[in-house]
Amino acid sequence: MVWNKVFTAETFDFRGRLNFCRFDECTFVECTVLIDADTEQIAFTGCTFKDCNINAIEVDEARGIASNDNTFERPLDEQRQTLHA
Repeated sequence: MVWNKVFTAETFDFRGRLNFCRFDECTFVECTVLIDADTEQIAFTGCTFKDCNINAIEVDEARGIASNDNTFERPLDEQRQTLHA
C-alpha cells in the first residue's frame, strides 16, 4: 500500500498483469496511468490526478479494480479554454 505520496511525471504501467497495489490519498501530477482489460487487483482511494492521461478509473469487482473518492483535474490549458468559451 502506498499512502499520501506525490508522484510527478511518472508512468505507471499496470497493463496485462496482477498488480496487488493500493494507493490511498496519493497525488499524481502529469503522470501516465496505463490500465487495460487484463489489469487486475489495483485500488485507488481518495487520490487526486492532476493533468494526467486519465479522467476516470472504472470499477471492476471481477478484476479487483477499485476506485473510490478520487478527483480528476483537467489540464490547466483545458480549464482556461472552458473559462474563455
